[in-house]
Amino acid sequence: MALEIPNALRNVWAKSPDSGNTSGETLVEHTYRVCEKVAEQYRLRPDLGERLGCKRFWHRAFWAAFLHDFGKAASGFQKQLLPGTKKAWGKRHEVLSLAFVGWVFPEEHEDWLPVVSTIVSHHRDMAEIKRGYPPAKRPEYDVLPEMLDEIPGGMIPALREWLATAPAEWISTFKMDEAGIKLPALLAHESPTEFRGRGYLRVRRALDAYFDLERRLEELGPENPITIAALVHRGVMVTADHAGSAHAERFPKLPVPEPTRLLEELNLPEPYPHQRRCMEEWGSVMFAAPTGSGKTEAALLWAARQGSNGGASRLYYVLPFQASMNAMRRRLSERFEEKNVGLQHGRSRFALYRMFLEQEEISSTTAMKKAASASQLSRLHYFPIRVLSPYQMLSAMYRLKGYESALADTFGGLFVFDEIHAYEPKRLALILRMMEYLERNYGVRFCIMSATLPDILKGWLYEALPSLKELPVPDNLFEKFRRHRIVLLDGELESDDGVRRIEKAAERGSVLVCCNTVRRAQNVYERLKSSGSEVHPSLLHGRFNTRDRTRKEQCLLARMGTKNRSEGKGIVLVATQVVEVSLDVDFDTIFTEPAPLDALLQRFGRVNRGMRHDLSDVHVFREPREQTLPYDELLVQRTVDVLERENQKPIDERLLKRWLDEVYGGEVSERWKAEFEEASSLFCRACIDRLFPYQSDEELSEEFYRMFDGVEVVPVGLKDEYLELREENPLEAGELPVAVSWGQLAQLDRADLVEPSEDWVKVVHVPYNPEYGLRLDGV
Repeated sequence: MALEIPNALRNVWAKSPDSGNTSGETLVEHTYRVCEKVAEQYRLRPDLGERLGCKRFWHRAFWAAFLHDFGKAASGFQKQLLPGTKKAWGKRHEVLSLAFVGWVFPEEHEDWLPVVSTIVSHHRDMAEIKRGYPPAKRPEYDVLPEMLDEIPGGMIPALREWLATAPAEWISTFKMDEAGIKLPALLAHESPTEFRGRGYLRVRRALDAYFDLERRLEELGPENPITIAALVHRGVMVTADHAGSAHAERFPKLPVPEPTRLLEELNLPEPYPHQRRCMEEWGSVMFAAPTGSGKTEAALLWAARQGSNGGASRLYYVLPFQASMNAMRRRLSERFEEKNVGLQHGRSRFALYRMFLEQEEISSTTAMKKAASASQLSRLHYFPIRVLSPYQMLSAMYRLKGYESALADTFGGLFVFDEIHAYEPKRLALILRMMEYLERNYGVRFCIMSATLPDILKGWLYEALPSLKELPVPDNLFEKFRRHRIVLLDGELESDDGVRRIEKAAERGSVLVCCNTVRRAQNVYERLKSSGSEVHPSLLHGRFNTRDRTRKEQCLLARMGTKNRSEGKGIVLVATQVVEVSLDVDFDTIFTEPAPLDALLQRFGRVNRGMRHDLSDVHVFREPREQTLPYDELLVQRTVDVLERENQKPIDERLLKRWLDEVYGGEVSERWKAEFEEASSLFCRACIDRLFPYQSDEELSEEFYRMFDGVEVVPVGLKDEYLELREENPLEAGELPVAVSWGQLAQLDRADLVEPSEDWVKVVHVPYNPEYGLRLDGV
């Protein structure tokens, strides 16, 4: 449709001119785009109103979108949009827009308050609006009459005429009549004097009702349908406004085909039993299957089943580690096209930049623009498939700005939680309480999978998701994936005997060496490098910057990846926990320090992945059994006890759950349960019980960020390069900082090794090089 702009409104702008232009985007154009984005969200979730118990939801959403920016017609707002204008208007246009709501909905109408609250909240939280327009303000200091005076007299009939003529055509164009949107009878024409007098009362009553809504919603509770509907109304409006302002393309629908077709596309002529069950089961499921048995394909088949006949709007693939997320984004992009798959984690913009540089012959400037665009589209909730960490969704529970939009977009969504075992009890408590809330209030369904599901974890899952179904996986599947034999070794990995064993094994094939700390990994690597043997060691841990770690991972995957593995003799990788679930590599054997059983099983998963050998030995040193940081000493001791019993035996995958239950039983189980319950209780009180709309919370935001035991620092040797790149290419600059814990930063600060600075990223005076990474020896 060619958008018709009334002559009287051609010079009324909603947005200032882009660089190089002299005219801004008109109010009519912007409003059209926002209403269009509301319509696109309706097509994604046509049953949202019914799910919310609010049949008039889309009717209210459309009219809020149409009226939301009428206040921009004020002369002061228009002046601030003019090129070269530096002084801001200083008033809120959304508050002034309330004066026009009465033209469509009288105060006593059932749609009035939902439309009012959606309009007035589409930029700022209630607290900020209340500070600027407090209900008890003395009339002689009230700024509202002054704001109303700024609406030109000739503009009032022009806006009234546009309101009377445009909506019918737009509703038809957007095919929104099927959503139940009606054309209400408009208020009779008002003269400018009448409008300003009545408009003042309309704004003041609307604000009073909006401010009173806070108390009313708190009385109803955070999970009352009215509260949820108000939250989703704001979310839909904010998403539409932001996407319309960004001129984002049409929101795409979930591109996952129906199950039978997807099965053909996945080239699985004989799917495993858990894959077959996933394509048949409706609702939330969980299962444990061996590594390499196609859990990702099973999850996609489950999603295809849930999405049959348009039954799902979004697919969220949740993983615990950034490297795993990056790899999954690549994998899903190959399957469903890059335009449909988004990536969301703390460093996703840097990861996307690197991906674009690798996959296309483009300049760094173009890659930077593509990464920025993809990141913006993720913030606009554009992508129908998202690869993300659970913390991206937890941020909404902590009411970071934009939380209503994030929550609204989950309605009817599908969540795949891979490697659910990877979270310690306190964080798992937060994740499960969030899942419980989403299933109960947003119609979300879950597919939860892992190589192992111990009883304590299954109990927590059933408690959070009572409708969860466990899919049986037959014993013969575990037998088919039997590929490791346990070999316990005396002493410590770092000893002379330990290093000699590694060198001897490297003469026969490739070797993975796993240490529990970065410092020990650096020491073992140095000993292997200087030993004079024929081994070719490399080092990988979490204290490399992104640039060097990416280069190391690419080199490693080229030589040891499961899809293109070389012979491997003499290759030794010394690594920390970063190798456990982040890399699709295949070694001939492993030597590892003792660690909790689930961590060891993940390390073993990097050995004989392609099942090139009948059985591969996985070597575990018995020592040290104390001072096992970062791990719990009791867990390590119990793990070694279990492995003593199984020493020199093949690992029976069917028994892994029993072993885990043994390790995590008794004292450990009771301690974990106490930690889980305490974290659950605190999270519910601080977050879920306070999850109301219009109330982002800075204190909660700080608490959210404190959950992550990590901060980035720039080694002094990279300082000059970092400062130069920060001006020329911020994304490449962002690849130079190194992650350390808050505790390590505090130690560096006490040692006077941190440069004073207001920057978030601190410069530290400790050695760094691409071979060893950051060295904290002696700190």
